[in-house]
Amino acid sequence: MKLTILTLMLTAAATLPAQDQAKEHTLFARDEVHELHLTFTQSDWYQQMLTNFNTYTEDAPYIEGSFRWRDITFEKVGVRIKGNSTARVNSIKKPFRIKFNEFTKGQKIEGIGSINLNNSNMDPSMAREIPYFELARTAGLKAPRMNYAALYVNNEFYGLYLLGEVINDDFIDQHFVKDQRKGWLYKGDIGSTFEDKGDDKSAYNTTYEKKTYEDEDDWSDLINLIAILNRTATADLPAAIENVLDVDSFLAAMALDNLTVNLDNYIGMSQNYYIYRRPTDNKFEWLVWDPSLAFGAFSNGMSTAQLKALTIEYTGGTGGRSGARPLLTKLMAIPEFKARYLAIYRRLATEVYDAEALVQRFNTLRALIRPYVERDPNKLHTLQQFDNAMTVESTTANRQGPGNAPAVEPFLRDRITSVKSQLN
Repeated sequence: MKLTILTLMLTAAATLPAQDQAKEHTLFARDEVHELHLTFTQSDWYQQMLTNFNTYTEDAPYIEGSFRWRDITFEKVGVRIKGNSTARVNSIKKPFRIKFNEFTKGQKIEGIGSINLNNSNMDPSMAREIPYFELARTAGLKAPRMNYAALYVNNEFYGLYLLGEVINDDFIDQHFVKDQRKGWLYKGDIGSTFEDKGDDKSAYNTTYEKKTYEDEDDWSDLINLIAILNRTATADLPAAIENVLDVDSFLAAMALDNLTVNLDNYIGMSQNYYIYRRPTDNKFEWLVWDPSLAFGAFSNGMSTAQLKALTIEYTGGTGGRSGARPLLTKLMAIPEFKARYLAIYRRLATEVYDAEALVQRFNTLRALIRPYVERDPNKLHTLQQFDNAMTVESTTANRQGPGNAPAVEPFLRDRITSVKSQLN
């Protein structure tokens, strides 16, 4: 995969976000399947977690277990089920979050206090997330690092998972320079469109989650961003929005999501992203998140052919139709921002996205994990489905919802062919 650091010097004079400051971390330094061991003394440990999740969902309390990885042993860690649709799968192979410092303050692995274990339930290739995040970092975006984990529970192999960073205080400390830490972090859940719903925080705290300074009942910065976006005259919006938003981080993320047809996020379901207000300049920076359905695995009401040919100026909605995504639609209506978006997109398509290199990257990852997939006692896709994921197309012509992910190889090639045709 090409790893060119992008510098946009086309006519739009766009600049990409500052490069990720994350240092090498042992969990993510090279492609590896890490063997993680959890031990529970509770005979009903799984039922406890399931009950907690069904009662509290994302705020589910952790249950106590012990953790071992290589020569590191933590006698007490917190474990819970995480996620939304990925957790609703009819299997005991739920996605988990392990919080090392839930019961023991300061307990971390090289600065990381929590990890996610993703079950890849809608991606039979089990490889979509890592290449997406690698593309994101190459484009200057800050993105979680990922690897694989073979999870053992009470000394028995439980299943193969994607191992990833959590976007939280530790992520900020890992990925931002020192003076940009201690800022304000929000997560977008379904319906977090940036539509103007007034000045009362109660209109927003059901679709946006405050992830830092949770005890401070102040949502004025998010509400101010939304108000400026929706209440500023078009002629005044460029200067006004640049004061509160790192515009190029947003445009780069939207271009990447369009290029990779990652529709389970802002331009599709209006979710699965974070925004972080930096304390140095009080601008919100866009952070990409959860690309498990990238490369066309979420149909959003479209056929595979429509996804491959998705217009590069798509501004959201379902079934290929435009929807209310004002942060994108209003910025794209301004010639200066549209030009910057297209300049970023062109660089991504010509200098970063290499279909053959991506195919090779997918195959490298899949060769690494295939032995674990084969013996996974709780795998969510058959070994045949895993083996077919790269080249065998789904027989479902018009996919609705997140099922039947398209074959990866033809999708990678056909998508860039369509994009370059549109750019030309």
